[in-house]
Amino acid sequence: MARNGLNMDIGVRVAPERRLACVHHRGPYVGNVELFEGLFARVKEWAAPLGLVGPEQERIAVFHNDPEITPPDLLQMSVGIVIPEEMPVQEGIEVFVLPEGTYAVATGSIHIERHGQAWWLLMGEWLPRSGWKPAPASSFEVVRQAPSDHDGMHHVELWVPVMAV
Repeated sequence: MARNGLNMDIGVRVAPERRLACVHHRGPYVGNVELFEGLFARVKEWAAPLGLVGPEQERIAVFHNDPEITPPDLLQMSVGIVIPEEMPVQEGIEVFVLPEGTYAVATGSIHIERHGQAWWLLMGEWLPRSGWKPAPASSFEVVRQAPSDHDGMHHVELWVPVMAV
């Protein structure tokens, strides 16, 4: 699906459960690239010595509530990486489990400043016409490389839990 120069492939996928090592944030985050990078840096500091960080590492941001209806001070998110089931974590790093389920997924290469437009393309345009509706679980975003490494561009996947209408 393409709109305003933004081109995303959108479809429905079934995903397995994923166990994340992450850090949690409460408060405003929309558009705050420095906050996201700082939170991911905390996870990377813990994960790198364990050999869990590489060029194809999935950086995952989990959004626990909807920024369209939740006051900024009450927004919550967790950022982290997938870890093996048996991997212990240290103080300051939390475990969050993304449940197995059916998700609408938008995939594409976008500029860091176009995240909001990409979410709107998925949630505001594609989803209402798709025959699916949001399911009661957290949405999340998967980024494959830091935007600072590629002039602000990165490969992103937006995942929204869905169920049939």
